[in-house]
This record gives sequence, structure tokens and C-alpha cells, in this order.
Amino acid sequence: MADGIDISFAEVSRTAESIRTINGSLKDKLNEVKTQMNNLNNSWQSEAGTTIRNNFNKFSAKFDEHFEVIQAYSKFLDHTVSEYTANETRINNNADKFR
Repeated sequence: MADGIDISFAEVSRTAESIRTINGSLKDKLNEVKTQMNNLNNSWQSEAGTTIRNNFNKFSAKFDEHFEVIQAYSKFLDHTVSEYTANETRINNNADKFR
């Protein structure tokens, strides 16, 4: 048995989809927390409350950046599968010409 990693195209596609799903769920939860924290302004009016809301809102932009990076990575995985599949098809078609 050869050493190395054996990964199927289907597994990479499933992983890309799983990454997208988890990333979307995380974004939804973070937006939910942000909304709830900002809504606390009505009942929690203090310097500490303002500080934590402001800090969380500053980090919110970072969450969006990370979301986009992870989305780009899942697209990269999809593109990789597409390219490898196309190359496999071309190689097989060319190999058939040697019969």
C-alpha cells in the first residue's frame, strides 16, 4: 500500500458544502448575538454596556471578513474538484487513444 492521502472528489465537494453550511450558521448566530446585544441598549444603559456593545460591533466587521475568506476557501475547493475532474476526463480520453 502506498503512503499518502487518498481523498475522493466527492469528499472534497461534501467538505466544501459543509464549510459553507457551518460558515452560514456561524454568521447567522453572530448576527443574532449582535442584534440582541444592541437591543440591550434599551435596558442596560451603563458605561460597561456601551463599551461591550461598541467592542462587539467593531469585531463585527472582522466577522464579515472572516466569513468572506471562508466562503472563498469553499469556492476554491469546488474549483479544485472541477479542475481535477476535467483533467481526469482529458487524461482518460487521451489514454483511450493509445488503444
